[in-house]
Amino acid sequence: MVRVRKFSRFNSFVLLMIGLLMLIGMTGQILFSIPLMWPCISTCIVLYYLHSCGMKFDTDLFTNVDNRNTFERRMIEFEKYKEVWVIVCDVNELKYINDTFGHRKGDELLAVTASLLAKLFSNYGAVSRIGGDEFCILCPTKQSKNQINTLMTKVNMGIKNKIKEVRINYPLSYGFARYRKSDNDKRLIDVFEDADLMMFEMKKKLK
Repeated sequence: MVRVRKFSRFNSFVLLMIGLLMLIGMTGQILFSIPLMWPCISTCIVLYYLHSCGMKFDTDLFTNVDNRNTFERRMIEFEKYKEVWVIVCDVNELKYINDTFGHRKGDELLAVTASLLAKLFSNYGAVSRIGGDEFCILCPTKQSKNQINTLMTKVNMGIKNKIKEVRINYPLSYGFARYRKSDNDKRLIDVFEDADLMMFEMKKKLK
């Protein structure tokens, strides 16, 4: 399992600090009659606010996966890995869903897609929303093409099961390519473009 979300430990640290400050404030107030409660509460509020701001800069607020800024940073960071699978996804029929059933149903389609990608790829890599209906997964783990196709098939089946208005078997077009650090001719951004091209080829076949 590759740990790609760096905020997990930071979340725990912030919660621990808030808990300790609250404990110090209560102890000082009750045992020693020292008026520490309100200063500690104020500090906790500031800590929580700063933490929330940090999360907003790194997370897409609508889908709760990494945003474009985080994705671009990971594209640089992940070049240190020996191998990285790049999977580019595009939600099909979003315009049809929006036009026919309203934008609320279209928003639900995006949210469900992001949730399924995050769940199924949680042990393999980082999921990012890189555009309105586009997602990318960076997987610095050794996977086979069959494994990736199996995971993406599960995502597509999950979307169809949850969004009944979807008409086609593949509501999510995708393409993937593998980056190898030993291949000096290609950077990770070049591999991303290869995966993006493969995704568009699949999208054309579904029309």
